Amino acid sequence: MKTIALVGSPNCGKTTLFNAVTGLHQHVGNWAGVTVERKEGTQNGVKWVDLPGVYALSPYSAEEKVTIDYLSGGDYDEILQIVDATALTRGLYLTHQLTQLSRPMTIALNMMDECRKRGITIDTEELSARLGIRVLPMSARDGTGVPELLRALKDGAKTPKSPPSAPYTAIIQRMKSALPAGNLPSEFRAWKALEGDEMGAAEAARAGQAQLRAQSGMSAAAALSALRYAWADDLCATVRQGNPDNPTWTDAIDALVLHPVLALPILAGLLALMLSLAFGRFGSGLSDGLTNIILMIQSALDGVLRHWQVAEALRRLIVEGLMTGVGSVVSFLPMLLILFACLSMLEDSGYMARVAYVMNETMSMVGLSGKAFLPMLLGFGCTVPAVMASRALESRKDRLKTILITPFMSCSARLPIYVLFAELFFPDHAMLVAYSLYLVGVLMAIVIALIVHKMTAHGEYENALIWNLKIKSNSDRKITVFPYVELGMMEFMRELQWQCYNKHQLSCYNIGDILVYKYGVENQPKPEETPLVYFAADVPISAFDCDRDSFVGSYRSEENPRNAEKGNCENSTMFGGDPCFALQLDVELKKDEEKEINIFLGTAMTEEDIKKAAAHCREKNFVQKSYNALCEQWEEYLSHFKCEIPDKDAQTMINIWNPYQAERNFQFSRNISYYATGTFRGVGVRDTAQDILAMIPFDLRRAKDKLNLLFTQQYKDGHCNHYCFPTEGWEPVTRVHSDNHLWLVMTCYHIIMEEGKLDYLDEKVDFYDGGSASVWEHIKKSIDFCMKNRGEHGFPLMLASDWNDMLYKVCTKGKGESIWTAMQLCTVLLQIAGLAALKGEDKQEYLDIYEEQKKLINTTAWDGEWFRRCITDDGTFIGTKTEPQAKIWLNTQSWAIISGTGDREKQLRAMDSVEEYLDTPLGIKKIDPAMETDYPSKEVNLTMYNKGCGENGSVFCHANTWAIIAECMLGRADRAYKYYRQLLPMIAQKTAGEERYRAEPYVYCSNIFGPESDKFGLANVSWLTGTAAWMYITVTEYMLGIKPRWDGLEISPCLPQEMLPAKVTRVFRGKTYEIEITDNSKRFIKTV
Repeated sequence: MKTIALVGSPNCGKTTLFNAVTGLHQHVGNWAGVTVERKEGTQNGVKWVDLPGVYALSPYSAEEKVTIDYLSGGDYDEILQIVDATALTRGLYLTHQLTQLSRPMTIALNMMDECRKRGITIDTEELSARLGIRVLPMSARDGTGVPELLRALKDGAKTPKSPPSAPYTAIIQRMKSALPAGNLPSEFRAWKALEGDEMGAAEAARAGQAQLRAQSGMSAAAALSALRYAWADDLCATVRQGNPDNPTWTDAIDALVLHPVLALPILAGLLALMLSLAFGRFGSGLSDGLTNIILMIQSALDGVLRHWQVAEALRRLIVEGLMTGVGSVVSFLPMLLILFACLSMLEDSGYMARVAYVMNETMSMVGLSGKAFLPMLLGFGCTVPAVMASRALESRKDRLKTILITPFMSCSARLPIYVLFAELFFPDHAMLVAYSLYLVGVLMAIVIALIVHKMTAHGEYENALIWNLKIKSNSDRKITVFPYVELGMMEFMRELQWQCYNKHQLSCYNIGDILVYKYGVENQPKPEETPLVYFAADVPISAFDCDRDSFVGSYRSEENPRNAEKGNCENSTMFGGDPCFALQLDVELKKDEEKEINIFLGTAMTEEDIKKAAAHCREKNFVQKSYNALCEQWEEYLSHFKCEIPDKDAQTMINIWNPYQAERNFQFSRNISYYATGTFRGVGVRDTAQDILAMIPFDLRRAKDKLNLLFTQQYKDGHCNHYCFPTEGWEPVTRVHSDNHLWLVMTCYHIIMEEGKLDYLDEKVDFYDGGSASVWEHIKKSIDFCMKNRGEHGFPLMLASDWNDMLYKVCTKGKGESIWTAMQLCTVLLQIAGLAALKGEDKQEYLDIYEEQKKLINTTAWDGEWFRRCITDDGTFIGTKTEPQAKIWLNTQSWAIISGTGDREKQLRAMDSVEEYLDTPLGIKKIDPAMETDYPSKEVNLTMYNKGCGENGSVFCHANTWAIIAECMLGRADRAYKYYRQLLPMIAQKTAGEERYRAEPYVYCSNIFGPESDKFGLANVSWLTGTAAWMYITVTEYMLGIKPRWDGLEISPCLPQEMLPAKVTRVFRGKTYEIEITDNSKRFIKTV
């Protein structure tokens, strides 16, 4: 059945047309998850869906979110937009957004009869030609043009032309190229991302927004909105004749009821009139008349019951109980009817909408929009629908505030009490008293709203680093604090190569008591994205320096800056030279007095923005609220998995530092840190696919978006680029490795197991070399590529290396093979076979390949005590007893268990060999013995690392995680715990010694120099390492044993006594599970 999505702004006649077309063949319900009405109907085999009215496709209100979600889902064939012809510009604004969806579309110009009355004509043929779709005139109210519209819809709709994007075409194109693949057209998603909607590629979106601000002088959303309106205005000027602004009688009324002075008195007068009618002589007279009728009926009924000699108790129950009780309530019915009639007249006249405008400024004083007044006004009738009406408010905070204060409005249920109270105690002023009671409720609502507003109104948090200093003295004294920041160029390579020239194009100066750094040099790649940097404090500044030479002095460093020694800065500015920020803060302290100082290092696009940001930062309680918000953000994030175990070092890592480090890795991959310059590494497919594994339990959408980005680096033959630069826009590194594409399969499998749905497999993602396919097709191509690139022994070709980059020379002639990649392949073959079974597809082909590789691994790859590592171009096996160096390699031993390919006896023997040859007090070495730089030959040497360094015999922490998993899968809890605990950063630092370890005791490092180095125990490259994600998976899914499965949570712990008992909190599929582990027995929590 053909489905037509009916789209339009509120009150454009959309629902009138829907009702006229579908008649009785419609049903009404709610959209899933919200209390927004859903209307569907059929007519001559066509399904019509009447979407909630919206002015734009911006998902702020519940209605707008429903509409954009439906249009994004694509479960329809055509769009029919209803446009109010009397407000053509506003309707075309929405048209601009709809055309970007690239779906077949028709426009119906409604209210053409009103246009004729106003002397307006619209050239529908010209408008149709400009848009590339049918534009048909009609009047839904009287049915004019509706039959012609229905006939046209039978012929099918056309896809509209794309609207122009100049002068922002380049910015939008860059945004399009940075976006991950998605269901919606990239043009639509690029615009929405720049307007601030979440569409992926957040960093690119921020950069694009900065460009738009720089080019247009307004916010990105405002710039794009202005472009849409300019397009709509241009179309209107072409196709519309006559003056749409000719005043009508409604315009005259608007001028009166929206008058800046008269509007509020008119509103108060109308409310007073409404209450006067309801509770004054008119309402009271009707109420008294009804009361008299009830008394007459009561008296007559009493006489009948006495005549029938009904029992006295029953008679009194009926006459004095039921009749008197019900009658006293019914007597107020006229007042209620008058009140509801007045509200209905105000609503139908359109005055209620104008009330929102009139009250906007007043309501803003308590932190609400004028729209919030409407639910409050409805509260005079009934609180329940009034609270439901608050869903129309865009802001969730506004909705909650409105729901809180609406019950203070005096609903009709209180009316009998008010009237009884007023008539009983103030008979001469009953109307005035009732009106006062209503006003008291309104005043109470305003007071409560104001209190809530003052408690919560601290605005958005600034893009600033806050230094919060608390200084206390044990005696009266004066001290001087010198906050300092060394400023460099914002381009690493330029600073290395051209700093001696370009530094004279830099500026550093003050705007009052705020220091500003401007980086603006010739041939700068993205000047429109480059912000100003500012430095400020929330206490008086005595002096400052912006010139590093002035502050530090000649032949000195930051260890002994001259002006700090002198005790005063020189107010130096810098227009060419070496910049810095230095403030002089003179502080006087009394004995035992504590003072708080806050320093702000932030960025903004203009000097005016800097002034606003600094003023905001200096507001009372800003720092505390910023800190609280940061804590709340991380508390919410970390709450997805928490544990309580006897080993408090491990508990700290599991609950805080490990997931925190993993999240940093997820954001930055290996691109930029203290160790990495950000100039060459980009986003690695292999690295990032593994980082995503630790994000999946916390945020599935972020995980999917990042994986989709990686899928865009895959070619149609299945292989991937090695790493890419989505932020910088540089060309990717196209080296072909044997493992990159296989990590995509594993990460995809983990997402499906976490979510318990197959929907993600159907998402469409672009290939790097053109075209697109579902995620399912992408991962199948990963397997296909691996199978088409095998060597003569049957193992996958090494290509440009597998996970171990040191092996890049193994396959320079295209013949070298990776035994480890065979194990990785087998791991994901079991995973994709499981997914195939869930999809109802044939899994046997994957299982057949698995068995074939498993046989090779247990024969060709087995060396007697361990599994070999790889085969070179000339057929030499690396990782065997017979070789003089690098006899045993860690990864093929652990992955023989992870993949399930090793026979049980071989698995046990291989991991025993790991303990015998590779284990050290600081972790497991990657290989043993370490290699000389001429192995296996001078021409094809595998490493230039010194012994015990890097991949040549160091403790490679990333690889250690897989050894721990292997021991858990073998059920050897004590050995797994030993390997895990010795790599805990605080334990490793204690073992090596603080001076030797030289890394943070709370984050994992990439590697630790091994025993064959004279610096055994030196930690290298902390923070950005795959160790973080895999160690988190290791301890949560294998040691604690909480594994997501298709139909629930598997609990299969492998814990030593030192970690028992364990209590775990795990958020899974929207529910929170509290799990207590007392032993290593298996359990299963079924969720489907």
